[in-house]
Amino acid sequence: MARIEGAVRRNRSSSKSKNEQLTHEYTLCMVVCMRTNTVIDDALLSEAMEHSHSRTKRGLIEEVLHTFIRVKVAEKNRKTMCAV
Repeated sequence: MARIEGAVRRNRSSSKSKNEQLTHEYTLCMVVCMRTNTVIDDALLSEAMEHSHSRTKRGLIEEVLHTFIRVKVAEKNRKTMCAV
């Protein structure tokens, strides 16, 4: 976040118009703060919630993403070890 704030500070000191500065700051915020909407099969979501430690959809999705990353890293490590 400090990197972005520094970029905003540097941008303010430039010769850009006020509108260009606001557009740049808005773009930076969208990159960092953007939310995502998606459609997920209700039955799949319900079944996943039964197996999750989380009680919210957001928590479930974060848990799934962490698990996915952990599995993929383990797969990559196994492939690397087998290649040696």
